This record gives sequence, structure tokens and C-alpha cells, in this order.
Amino acid sequence: MEYTMQERISKYNDLIQIATDGRNGYNNAAENVDDAEMERQFREFAQEREGYIRELQRLVRLLNGEVREEGSASASLHRAWIDVKSAFTSGDREAIVNACITGEKSALKEYESALKDMDITSEARDVIERHYRGIKQALETIKAYKVHQ
Repeated sequence: MEYTMQERISKYNDLIQIATDGRNGYNNAAENVDDAEMERQFREFAQEREGYIRELQRLVRLLNGEVREEGSASASLHRAWIDVKSAFTSGDREAIVNACITGEKSALKEYESALKDMDITSEARDVIERHYRGIKQALETIKAYKVHQ
């Protein structure tokens, strides 16, 4: 399917919102988890998402688009990361891990949709595929924390 430039810009902006929600979710997780190793890992994931944001913003600018400050990214994904935030207030390790898993699964669905449905440049595809692999790896790391509880 052929996408217009505006549709691509909109999708990239949605992915920016997803990365922003992930960054914020991981920063909240790091502040509220009572485990030094998990805190370090969550901070690393937050920094990774910050890099995703910058790369996606660059893709938007390459199309002479405007980076949307707050977006129309999937409401369910945003809710997933809001659930992460509420889990953190309880400080419950299991709730934090489960909320992060939910957030990352939702992010993967959005990235899969972008990769499957969009007619994008090879550069954009490389960026989105790399982010997808990073999110998938983060999800596997977080799932391992669930096993060690």
C-alpha cells in the first residue's frame, strides 16, 4: 500500500509517542523498584528509548514534517504505560515487571504494524527494525525478572 508523506509523518510521530511513553515508564520503574540491578537496567532501557525518539524525530524532519509534541499513538499503549506508573506507586516488584511487560508487548504490536503496513524508505525500515529488536530484547530481559521473583 502506498502511503502519503503525511501518513508516514503521522506514523513516525505515533512511534515517537510510543518511545516517549516507554522512556517515561522505564524512568518511573527505575525510581520505584527496590533492586539495584533492575534499576540500572530500567535506566538503560529509558536511555535506549531516548535514542529511539531522536532517530524517529530525524525521520520526521527528513520528510519536512513537524514533530508532534503529544500524539494520537494507540490509546491502549498509552494506558499500558499509565498502568506501569500506577504499579510503581505501590512499589510492588511483580506489578512493576508485569506492567513493563504489558507496555513492551503493546509497543511491539505498534512497531509490527509500522513494518508490515507501511511503504517506507530502506533507512526508515532499518531504524524501525532496530528499535523493534531492541524492544523485543528488553521484553525478554524483563520476562527473565519474572522468573527470578
